[in-house]
Amino acid sequence: MVMPAMIGGSGLVEVGSGTGWTVYPPLSGITGHSGGAVDSAISSLNLSDTDGIVDGDGSFQVSKKGYTSLEITMGLEDLPLLRYIQHMLGGNIKMRAGAKAYLYRLHNQLGMIKIMNCINGHIRHSARLLQLPCVCQVPDIPVVLPIPLDAQSNWFAGFFNADGTITIAMKRGLP
Repeated sequence: MVMPAMIGGSGLVEVGSGTGWTVYPPLSGITGHSGGAVDSAISSLNLSDTDGIVDGDGSFQVSKKGYTSLEITMGLEDLPLLRYIQHMLGGNIKMRAGAKAYLYRLHNQLGMIKIMNCINGHIRHSARLLQLPCVCQVPDIPVVLPIPLDAQSNWFAGFFNADGTITIAMKRGLP
């Protein structure tokens, strides 16, 4: 399901649903996100929505010693979303040096198995499709090819949040 709060981006949503409830406080107290819209958007997110986020802003790695990890880099405005993912899976968040972005890193085995089971069959990005078999091989999780997208696919919400922009070109007063 594509959530309206995710489509608009956090800057446009703050005016909207100002009465959202908090799943993981203090999301709405973060600078730049004073309204309840952030809480509302994130409270409607579940881990099945993270497949698009991982496709857009994430990467998987396997160390030489065989440890798996997931990294997601997102802008400052997406810190509440990263905190929610951290709350659900564990891991840590650090500000990236020299960039206006945060890096989320997950490397605990249980969190990695949980995220792999949630996103397996939903990853579409060509780079992630190459990374996923390497990461799934470590805990012996069979790789599932992407399922077809439809209007109800959660993938759109996450991918749009990661890399989406809507542009409407007007010509002679018409879109």
